[in-house]
Order: sequence, then structure tokens, then C-alpha cells
Amino acid sequence: MSIMKLLGKTRSQVIRIEPKPNKITKYCIIGVAIVCAVLIIVCLYQFQQAHNPKNLEEGGTLVQTSNDGISHLYPTIPGGREWFANWHTQSHKIYSGAFDPYDPQFQARGDGYIIVNGDGTAKLSGSAPRMYVYDPTLQKKWNNVEITLYAKRVSELSQVSSQGITAGARSGSHDDVKYPNVCTDSTGYPNTAYNGRLTFDGRADFEKEILYHRADAVSGDGSGTSPVTNAAFSTFSTPKDSTTGMHTMPKNTWIGYKLIAKDAGNGAVKLETWMDLTDGANGGSWSKVNEYTDNGGWGASYYFPGYTANNWPCSQVPKNEVINHPMPYIFVRADSVKEIDYKNFSIREIDSKAPALSH
Repeated sequence: MSIMKLLGKTRSQVIRIEPKPNKITKYCIIGVAIVCAVLIIVCLYQFQQAHNPKNLEEGGTLVQTSNDGISHLYPTIPGGREWFANWHTQSHKIYSGAFDPYDPQFQARGDGYIIVNGDGTAKLSGSAPRMYVYDPTLQKKWNNVEITLYAKRVSELSQVSSQGITAGARSGSHDDVKYPNVCTDSTGYPNTAYNGRLTFDGRADFEKEILYHRADAVSGDGSGTSPVTNAAFSTFSTPKDSTTGMHTMPKNTWIGYKLIAKDAGNGAVKLETWMDLTDGANGGSWSKVNEYTDNGGWGASYYFPGYTANNWPCSQVPKNEVINHPMPYIFVRADSVKEIDYKNFSIREIDSKAPALSH
């Protein structure tokens, strides 16, 4: 046998005895490659998002969202208090005066009731139903807040001018039976509140309860220093209200709503109302519909029956009281409704000095 044949045979034998790749090893290599590819894609996506101008505010502040996926306007203060409606429980009805059995901070008030549907939504019904969020011990208080909710107008019992989507911040007890001294209320402060409103008749305005059921400061009071009243639903083709001349709030449409109440320096308070018409898509597309800074130029212009500027019941409370201190209560009110629905109701304590986030 020649040397070449021998070498060829040996080479052939060597080739034949090389082990074939183990299937497990092959699959492991493929798996590692896939994992590496996914990690690279995720890292590239996060880098792109972090450097996307649409997700940055001045100074490069990233958009933040709550656990319900709704965008923040202002960042939550470190260690700040947060509350989210617990409406994914078993369906139940809460009558006025009762606390939600699934949430010790959530109470039904006023004339009416709340039905928690169990799917993340709730509805109010009655002549004056209310939702209150507060610590029953009154030890915890709300200060600078961003109140968020979505509301859907469905049907009314009658037509009244106060109907709408309304939240109240820096509120007193609104209970002058249990706490008859409205000058000191339940906490040593007057029984007051800031209201931000989107009314069924088309207005975006503010109302300040200087003394509960005694006197209010209202928008557009003619003084030249009160908040203005804006048209809230001018983008809709809904009928115009005969009194306001503004397009009315549409029915069966989820309206995103935010009320901001925060310190503005030198004892002043900044109020803002915002609206989203996308039903929260991608966190919502939020537009500011009204704002006002209360620095003492906004005084009582409406007095309840039996009260006037001349028989003011609280000498220590000025008629232009600025509510520049924390208060225990946050509320949502409705008036003369057969049904108004809510979802994504939350309250966060915000950093009053921080710029607004992207929205």
C-alpha cells in the first residue's frame, strides 16, 4: 500500500470519528444568542426613549405614570402620600356617611350613594352625592396635590348650574352639624375648600369656599382679580347652553380631569385644571383648561341666606382667605345626577417647586 493511500485512509478515518455536535449544546448556544439579542434590543429601546425629545421636559425630566398608567403632571414628592381608588373589589353600594369596607379612607357623603362596580369604575347617584378621601383620625393632611380622575356624564335628575366634574382640595369637614364652629372646624382652621370645575353647561372655572355654607368666592365676579371662566368643551359639536352660550359637556364620553392645588410662594396658592379626551391612551394627552394664582385678591362675592359682608361670623378669618395650609379632606362632588361614572381616581402629594413633567 502506498504512503498516499495510507494517509488518505487515515484522514478519512479521522474525519469519520469526529464527534457530531451535541443537540443540547447546540440549543444552549442558540438560546444564549437569542437572549443576547433581546437584551441588546431592550437597551437600545431604553436609550432611545430616554433621549427622545417627546419624553423630555425642560431640564430632561422623564414622563412619570401612576400604577393605573395615567401620566403625572407634577412629580410625587419623595415620601409623599398617595391614594388610589380601590374599585376592583366585589361590587357593592356605599350609602351616605359610610366608609368603603375595602378602603378606610374612602367615604360616601351628601344626599345619595356610591356604587362600586367591581371593574375599576364607580357611579354616583342622588341629589348631592359626594366622595371624600381622608384619614379618619385627621392626623394626616393633604397639602400640595394632584387629583386625577376620569368621569362620564350619563343622566341627570334635573338641571342645576353646579353640575359637572368637580374636585375639592384643602377642604374642611363640610360638616357644620358635627363641627358647628366653621371658624375653626375640625382642625383649628376655617371650614374651607378650593373647587376646580368642568360643568355640564360648558364652563371651566374655580370656586373658593371661604366659609362652608356662609360665603364663597367665585370666578368672574366682576372684581377684575378673580379667576376667569373658560370654555371647556369648545372642540365638541355639542349643543350650546342657553345660559352660558358654551358647548355643553358630551354624554357617555370619558373626560379625563386633573385639579392641581399647590403653594406658589409668598403665601399664594396656584390652581390648575387639566383635561384629557383620549380616555387615558398612552397616559393621556393633557391640556390645561384653566389656572389661577390666589394671592389674596379673590374675596367673597356670594353669601348664603342669612349672611352678608356686614355680619361675617368669623372676625379672625378674612373675607379673602387664602387656603395656604394643609387640610385633611379631598372630595369629589356631583349634583342632581341619576348617574355619573368615575374611574382612575387618585390623589398624590406633589413637589410644588418642581417643573411640570411632559404630558
